[in-house]
Order: sequence, then C-alpha cells, then structure tokens
Amino acid sequence: LLTSARRMGLEPLPAAAHLPLAQAAAYRAAGLMLEEALSVSAHQAAQGLASAAVRLNVVGAVAVQGLLRTLRPALERAAAAPAPGTPLSSFAPLSDIAMLRPRADRLFVT
Repeated sequence: LLTSARRMGLEPLPAAAHLPLAQAAAYRAAGLMLEEALSVSAHQAAQGLASAAVRLNVVGAVAVQGLLRTLRPALERAAAAPAPGTPLSSFAPLSDIAMLRPRADRLFVT
C-alpha cells in the first residue's frame, strides 16, 4: 500500500507500517476526510472477504457483486464517523470466536 501511494506521489508517508497505519497515512496523504477514509476502509474489508469467497468457490463472481451492493447501506452505517472523543477500535469478538470453531470444510484452522 505504501509503495503504491508513493508511486502516486502521495507524501508524507512512513517508511513502513502495519496495514491500519499505512491506510491512515495513505488516506491522509490523499486528502480524504474521516468519513471518506472510513467508507473506503469498510468497502475494502468487504471486498477482501468477497474476493476470498469467490476464490474459494463459496459464491460466484456475479453473485458476490449483488451481495456487496446489498451490503452497501450497512457498510456506510458501519463507516459513520464516531462521536468526538470515542476511541477507535477493531473489536470483533463474534468473528474471532466463529473462526475458532473447528469445521471439516474450512481451509485453514489456526
């Protein structure tokens, strides 16, 4: 992400960073406001999961586009800017617990 942002001429950027920090730096360098950056991040997260589902043949490429379109309002609500003073977090216990459940059809269980 940082390499791509540098190629686009976006500066200043850190030399290296974990994904959330790299995203924040790239979004800020691109001039995105908080609501726009949150919306892009929400879309990217959903798109990443959708892409994985297609690669694993869980859903077809055309069907996943319909699912993403259906999810758009929920993504926008989830990406709404937090109230001033609210600390940002990525706490998602239900998805973490779901990933711990063993299943024979799961590709990776770690």
